[in-house]
Amino acid sequence: MGHHLRLSTQTMALQVVVVVLALLVGLVAWLYQSRAQLQDQYGERALAIADAVAALPTVAETVQREDAEEKLQPLGEAVREASGMSFVVIADDEGVRQSHPNPSNLGERVSTSPAAPLAGERVIEVDTGTLGRSVRGKAPIEHAGDIVGMVSVGVLEEHVAASFFTDRAPTLLLFLAPALALGVAGSLLLARRIKRLTHGLEPHEIAALLEERQAMLHGIREGVVGVDDQGCLAVVNDEARHLFGLPDDAEGLEPAHIVSEGPLLDLLEGRERADDVVLVIGQRVLVANRMPVEVRGTRVATIVTVRDRTVLETLSQELDNLRNVADALRAQAHEFDNRLHTLAGLIELGHHAEALALITENSVDHQQRSERLAESIRDPTLAALLLTKIATAEERGVTLILTERSSLEVELGEPGPLLTILGNLIDNAVDAAVDAPTGSGRVTVDLWCDHERLGLRVADSGSGVDIRRVEQLFQRGYSSKPNAGDRGLGLALVKQAVMRLEGELEVRNDGGAVFEARVPLRPLLDQTLRDDDTVVRS
Repeated sequence: MGHHLRLSTQTMALQVVVVVLALLVGLVAWLYQSRAQLQDQYGERALAIADAVAALPTVAETVQREDAEEKLQPLGEAVREASGMSFVVIADDEGVRQSHPNPSNLGERVSTSPAAPLAGERVIEVDTGTLGRSVRGKAPIEHAGDIVGMVSVGVLEEHVAASFFTDRAPTLLLFLAPALALGVAGSLLLARRIKRLTHGLEPHEIAALLEERQAMLHGIREGVVGVDDQGCLAVVNDEARHLFGLPDDAEGLEPAHIVSEGPLLDLLEGRERADDVVLVIGQRVLVANRMPVEVRGTRVATIVTVRDRTVLETLSQELDNLRNVADALRAQAHEFDNRLHTLAGLIELGHHAEALALITENSVDHQQRSERLAESIRDPTLAALLLTKIATAEERGVTLILTERSSLEVELGEPGPLLTILGNLIDNAVDAAVDAPTGSGRVTVDLWCDHERLGLRVADSGSGVDIRRVEQLFQRGYSSKPNAGDRGLGLALVKQAVMRLEGELEVRNDGGAVFEARVPLRPLLDQTLRDDDTVVRS
């Protein structure tokens, strides 16, 4: 890795450069303005001297005489030396010099235009003459009301510049030195402040941390959402976008702008800690956690993590199915043992006819139940589910009744959603019926279909549901049972399956809770629900 200057060093160097550049710009502006002011001052001074020389009676009387050079040259030089000007030039009305610092130029026409002063005007000019570029003042010479000549007094720009640096350089240093010192001190303080804010990290280290953070956030299989102290989404990784269905430009927005009312919005807008919150979003079962983040005792953000538990829930539901089947088989084995013991007793007592009648009765009852289900319910998986639920309900002391009109004349291409709906509704109904008075636990299942829709109704003899909390029944892990733990997903999965099939779901009380669902038949027949989009089965 190449050598990197420390961030504090770079910052200080940059600040010093900025301060120096700012001072230089200010210096140039100040020099320009001061030089202009000094030129104006020298111009006014030169014009005042020109006026004074032009007003001398000797000058006005002598300028037109033939011996003017002999008289005016000493006068002009005396004035020049006394005033400190670079030149004092006296010329007649034709612009011919009568005095000049360089005697060889006497008798020659002035090098700059004499038109303005010979027209009676007083002017200040910056022009270039025989001696160089100068600031000059020109005044007309009047005699008896006529313009008889002119006086031009000036100072070379190099003398103006020398005077500028001599007179104003100390003032300039008094300004520049403290300003530069303050700039350097401010740069040092800023560098130290930045070092504290970045915890001593250098730019390449910060860039490496950012790259590692991005790789970690978007590489993990858990969804991560960061909400800042203003309630806006600050960080959303790819998995969170996928699981929550958030848009790509979610960062910087408030959750209410991109998430509809419901458990997910409550989760993102919450400020307190929440552990293992169960969400059912679309076809997914999610478990989320919310954790406030504090820095030096001040809350700065809230982090929400989420993991997809759909596959786990699928396995859990399938395990429940196997457990139900095992419970049913155990109940049947227990019942079979009782009947065997009864038969053995009848045979030992010599009541062979009664034993035969008992065998025939039990065989006929079981056969009739199986045949009736097979005749009315053509789909074998649905019929098997009902047989299992009947046996399980009997084991728990609940009578499960399939109404006389119940029938399904077709075999379903994809019975999964229907198994989810019916299985979870029956499980909830049996749980409710268990709490009914002794001997009255009852669940009634009604199943019907026409050419377009399939309907099912599950009623129990329990205490019913609170109609005011119907919507809450179908939300994230809600359960009316005490110590529900990880329960409460069944009705959420029911609603999910019904909505996926674009069906309808109603809840009411009629001596107990009644759940009624109606769904289109065609999706169940055409196998339009693929394996990669499967609803969790009951």
